[in-house]
Amino acid sequence: MNKRLVGGLCVIGSGIVLASASVENSSAQPGPGEWMIEFDQAKGMEAWTKSMQPSKFHEFLGRFVGEWDVEFQMYMQPGADPMVSEGSARIYWQFPGKWLAEENKASFMGRPMDSFLLTGYDNVKRQFVGTLVDSMSTEMKSFKGALSPDGKVLTMFGEMDEPITGEHGKMVKYQTFIEDDDHFALEVSEILYGEPWVVVRVEYTRKN
Repeated sequence: MNKRLVGGLCVIGSGIVLASASVENSSAQPGPGEWMIEFDQAKGMEAWTKSMQPSKFHEFLGRFVGEWDVEFQMYMQPGADPMVSEGSARIYWQFPGKWLAEENKASFMGRPMDSFLLTGYDNVKRQFVGTLVDSMSTEMKSFKGALSPDGKVLTMFGEMDEPITGEHGKMVKYQTFIEDDDHFALEVSEILYGEPWVVVRVEYTRKN
């Protein structure tokens, strides 16, 4: 058994005595046991290597790279006229061919707001995955989903907290609609209560 000595100071009356204690080495690695997951090491390494390679779904994400003019439309209730604001977005590869980053500058209810979105395709989950943070909130939003067979609609679902209503972990739908190489739109929809309705629509137009 691997052991190491640990020195400690013990106070006895007015004197100080150096004491040593022998303890088991906490860094010792456990040995194999009956509850370990069984796997073929050669096939496992092959699968791991394959999982790291960019796929056609990563190529799909590449179409969004560029500089964009952005229009935000926020609907406070179904059928209401939206609050509209304008902004800009820069979309680029955070890690080439794998992770797409978006830096967004706009305004929300008259206040400046910056946001950062990271999107990728998880080869193991076989789903698109993403996370979003912004300068106005302390919440990190995460979502995952799939692309339609025609490659024109990316549908993802995630959870969000709603401070106004006190709801936590509320399910939300995110859909990206591809019009052409220079235009696409993102819609965020309320889906839990009655008929789904779009709360936020963001329209992107590629800058010349």
